[in-house]
Amino acid sequence: MDYVGAFAGQQAMTVGTNRSTTLFREACTALPGPLLIADVAAGKGVTACALAAGLEARVLAFDLMRAFVVAAGAAVQERGLAARVGAIVAEGTQLPLPDGACDAASCLGAPSILGLPGSLHELSRITRPGGIVAVSDAFLRDGAPSDLPTEMAELPALPGYLQMLRVAGLRPLSQHAHLLEDWIAYLAPLRSTADRVEREGEAGLAAEIRGMVEAERAAAESALDYVTIIARRE
Repeated sequence: MDYVGAFAGQQAMTVGTNRSTTLFREACTALPGPLLIADVAAGKGVTACALAAGLEARVLAFDLMRAFVVAAGAAVQERGLAARVGAIVAEGTQLPLPDGACDAASCLGAPSILGLPGSLHELSRITRPGGIVAVSDAFLRDGAPSDLPTEMAELPALPGYLQMLRVAGLRPLSQHAHLLEDWIAYLAPLRSTADRVEREGEAGLAAEIRGMVEAERAAAESALDYVTIIARRE
């Protein structure tokens, strides 16, 4: 088993997935249906399935990792949503959609991973004017320690991120800061994954996952916030 294979076994792929999905779905209810929604970096399809089940919508779930797309496709079939959700392998900053094709788009937990500000501009490009965009991400707190790992130290602060959204043509409407408990709840299944892969003989991968979990837990306590932002396409 490799790193991606281990994480394909996780249900929620980011902090506060259920709350972020609910906020996005509620914002989309103001749009006239039927809707076309893109869920970028969709992971196992948790958000895509919830949107399709709760809205008059067709959802396109994009992820670059084939293992995640396969898992999302299985979830779609299990929930009887094959006519309303498509799981597609695609690069999150080069989506196979024309400009303004979607009524709404989401990228939960992944804009900074895909690359800023490019990922925000791509969400803006595929969403029609007046449409809704939801993102969630980690943000560097004021006064954060200077000895953070590079990938954390390079995260933007929230004010700079909001400005990137505006430059991309996305006007922030609301923000929801997730609690530390949400981050801990996200990390708990990853600890179980580490235990499982260790029992399967993958001690190196188990150690890698545990190291990531401990680093994220420490950063969440001292340096990072996790926020969901709902925006409107200008």
